Amino acid sequence: MDIFRRKQQVPAVAGPAEAHAKTFGVSAVPRVEIAPADQMFDTLDHYLRVGAAAASAIQSFTRPWDVTNIRQILDFGCGHGRVLRWLRAIYPEATIVGADITEDGVKFCAETFGSVPLISSTNIDEIKPGRTFNLIFAGSVITHLDEPKSRALLDRFLSWLNPGGLMVFSSHGATAVRYQESGQIDYMFGEGTAQPAIDAYRKHGFGYLDYAATSGYGVSFINPTWFAEFAAANAAISMFGVIEFGWDFHHDIIALRRA
Repeated sequence: MDIFRRKQQVPAVAGPAEAHAKTFGVSAVPRVEIAPADQMFDTLDHYLRVGAAAASAIQSFTRPWDVTNIRQILDFGCGHGRVLRWLRAIYPEATIVGADITEDGVKFCAETFGSVPLISSTNIDEIKPGRTFNLIFAGSVITHLDEPKSRALLDRFLSWLNPGGLMVFSSHGATAVRYQESGQIDYMFGEGTAQPAIDAYRKHGFGYLDYAATSGYGVSFINPTWFAEFAAANAAISMFGVIEFGWDFHHDIIALRRA
């Protein structure tokens, strides 16, 4: 099928969960309990808007299907439920696995939203969810991985998908590059220049740079064509859609579908 591509529209209203659900066209409203240790929480408005934007993108890709067909969901990198709470609202009967390296977040999601807890690992080979999924979401995960780790993670997602299942994830594309170069957002958090990663992005479609204090964890910039080429090289998966700057107005959202 043709790749679904659109640009995220700027919301006309701001407010609680109900307002953001309406603005983004999300079919359900989540619970709004916030964990004290949630490092993604800044303001309630922004926190709920980011979650609603992810939910809207996911529904854009899954809308052709009956929600009752989406029975097994993995939120990989669930944190304290910024997106998982919306998934629970949209798919109330689904089994949702909440995976993260932060044990407190996994526990909070299980206790508050009824997800199945899965403590993740920086070693992809150690992650064993013990089931397969119709839908996998990974927000702000590949944005921090180099090219070999990104390929390995996508391969692992593919092995966890049921036939016809979707993996949906965010990446830094052209908008993020523009923000970095203009100084609007510093993805290196003042720890140095991101220019080598941007240069590699422009030359090869994928650029990455470690954060100064970490090895194997940093910031990546990826052209959507890189994902299309990844899919084209694997008969088991196809490029299903792209929403440019569809998450928090600077992450692209990519969807790949298993055959």
